[in-house]
Amino acid sequence: MKQKAFLYIFLSVFLVVPFGVFALQAPFDVRAVDQQTGGTLTISWANHNEATVASAAVYRSQQKDVVGSKIFDRVTTNFVNDSGLIDGQKYYYTVVLYDQSGNQSLASAQALGIPSILTYPPSYPENIQITDLYNGNSVRIEWIAPRIRNLAFFRIYRRATGASEYQLIADHVSNQSYVDSGLQAGTKYEYTVKTVSTAGIESTNTSITATPTLDQVPPTLPTNFQVEDTKGGGEIRLTWTNPRDNDFSMIRVYRSQTGALGVVVSEITTGASQYIDSNLEVGSTYYYTLKSVDKAGLESTGSPQLKAKPSYPGAVQLPVTQLSATDRGTGGAIDLRWSTPNDTNFVSTRIYRSTADNDLGIIIADNLRGSSYTDTPLPNGIFFYYTLKTLSKSNIEGVGVTVKAMATALTRDKTKPAPPLNITVQDAGDGSTLRIRFQTQNDPSLSHFRIYRSLESGALGTMIADNYHFTSYDDLHLLPDKVYFYVVRTVNKNGIESDNLRQGVGIPTQVLPQELIPGNDSDGDRLPDTWERAYGLHVRIPDDTRLDLDGDGLSTIDEYRWGTNPWDPDTDGDGYTDGLEVSKGYSPIQGKGVRLELKVSQKMPPTKKITPKK
Repeated sequence: MKQKAFLYIFLSVFLVVPFGVFALQAPFDVRAVDQQTGGTLTISWANHNEATVASAAVYRSQQKDVVGSKIFDRVTTNFVNDSGLIDGQKYYYTVVLYDQSGNQSLASAQALGIPSILTYPPSYPENIQITDLYNGNSVRIEWIAPRIRNLAFFRIYRRATGASEYQLIADHVSNQSYVDSGLQAGTKYEYTVKTVSTAGIESTNTSITATPTLDQVPPTLPTNFQVEDTKGGGEIRLTWTNPRDNDFSMIRVYRSQTGALGVVVSEITTGASQYIDSNLEVGSTYYYTLKSVDKAGLESTGSPQLKAKPSYPGAVQLPVTQLSATDRGTGGAIDLRWSTPNDTNFVSTRIYRSTADNDLGIIIADNLRGSSYTDTPLPNGIFFYYTLKTLSKSNIEGVGVTVKAMATALTRDKTKPAPPLNITVQDAGDGSTLRIRFQTQNDPSLSHFRIYRSLESGALGTMIADNYHFTSYDDLHLLPDKVYFYVVRTVNKNGIESDNLRQGVGIPTQVLPQELIPGNDSDGDRLPDTWERAYGLHVRIPDDTRLDLDGDGLSTIDEYRWGTNPWDPDTDGDGYTDGLEVSKGYSPIQGKGVRLELKVSQKMPPTKKITPKK
């Protein structure tokens, strides 16, 4: 009877289930692991023959020996995470495998899992370190995260010296570092970093202290500075050795064509020790200065300034020599003469002309085989700058040589033109800029102006502007709190300069706190500092209050008394000059036809002199 029953069951299965359905072996080592994060179990299994397995299905039940419901299907990995479960509840899992044809294996043995959540504090962060950023208000906190499965994020707390409780300054921090800014330099702060678990439970305290420092010490300057022409056509290579300061941040590269500090052309923040300056003009001289910068933004002193001239491969390195420019004196003609280099690569000479120094200008003659050239016709009384460059066989320019000359027409009239009037110097208040203003006289022979600057009173100084046609000039990049003297001369159409009428004097300054006090008069000229700053007059040099700067009939002191603009002859724009309106009893600041009501003495508040602090 038993044999018949066994045969019946075997035949029933064989007839109902197609051949090959159970060719796959059931998975083994099925596990349901509690992640202790609350409501989550990880179900994993192993396969006998990975090559024949295409996917798996996972069943879940809350009763033992019951397959339950399919919760995952066509799973291509050997594990799944089942979430949204009830902590403390028992769950039974069964896994079935599929091959590429969709045939399934027998069911695995059941695995029991019970989800839970950790209720004790997680491990705290390790190796907490604080780095002072040396800017007076910031520190960086860094740590190593603990190796726990239920890590969610970090919280950072801080308290200042003397405080009894920590304050939360950063929450839900996912990184392992944090920059705390807005601190007070010199104040000691205590920090603690806490781990927060997925259950929202914090770790214990791990405190560390730090005192942000205001860095006032400039960094060490770079050493072993060198420059060289790459001979690649407009390129200069700079190399150096970086300082070993702990707070070293970057190298600033300054470039100039005049020998001054110049402008920043690059900031090297990668720790590299070389830089190639490209797109330069072949044959021009470039001056370079390096400065190191620390993390607080402080600059070192400048390195020794070095210069170089970029060139092309095969360029004629030898320039022309004995270059001269001579005015013929007949009007509108300048003769140029030079000697060509003794170089087998030399072919011809190219001539550039400009009306400004350090400006190459335009080509006026090319492929010259000789050693002379006459430039004509030219306007008289203007300085021209000529640059001659040699050319190689491949038409590559060599080094340029510059000379300047002025064409004049000889005349019996040697009369000098009238000099400018009312030369004044305005302080822009930025510590580096002065504006020179002046007025012209009615002279039909006037051609242009020349402006000279000196560091000594009474000296003509150095020409800083030529062929200038405006009555105001901004002198930039000056040294702060240094006295500068200016002379402006007119030049007539015959190229004859005027005499000096008077020198203008100015000091580029930056605003001091006491200069913002109402009524303060630092230089004792009866003009308050605030009024002088507003109109660009001198705060620390007594102005000549008798001058009429705008020619409206009011002196500078009267402009202040009546509240008018010392640089605008018609402050209220009603068509009448300020001086005329005051003389006729009308207001110069309230529009047309408004009578004056206040006396001069009432318009002049007292001033007090305060000596500026050094």
